[in-house]
Amino acid sequence: MTQASRQWNLELAKFLITKGFIQSKSDYSLFTKQDNGRSVYFLVYVDDLLITGNDGLGINTLENDLDTTFTIKDLGFARYFVGMKLSRSSQGIYINQRKYILDILSNAGVTSAKPTNFLLPKGLKLSTEHGAILSNPSP
Repeated sequence: MTQASRQWNLELAKFLITKGFIQSKSDYSLFTKQDNGRSVYFLVYVDDLLITGNDGLGINTLENDLDTTFTIKDLGFARYFVGMKLSRSSQGIYINQRKYILDILSNAGVTSAKPTNFLLPKGLKLSTEHGAILSNPSP
């Protein structure tokens, strides 16, 4: 089964590259295509695909090409993806992981625990250097 998943991923990557997409070097599941201010982003997780960007025609073309080559099913606007809930409004897209967190609490048997406020220090910065350590710059 693992070999089939790997082969699917290789075929999909090859297909996207022939369509002008560039595979991210830091996250191999992310592919991007940018042209004259138009962008299409393609994210794959096993057999779930998330396509977004500011190029509606490019997205539609990609969906049609994917369907012709692989036979896909368009599920419309994403509501959940990899444990994240995606909500749309006139201000933009909001992402939360409430369901994921509740599942973790349930698995740990602590769903009856009382929540508490935990304020992060002002000016807290997340860093990708040295294993993503937290740093709090001095004022």
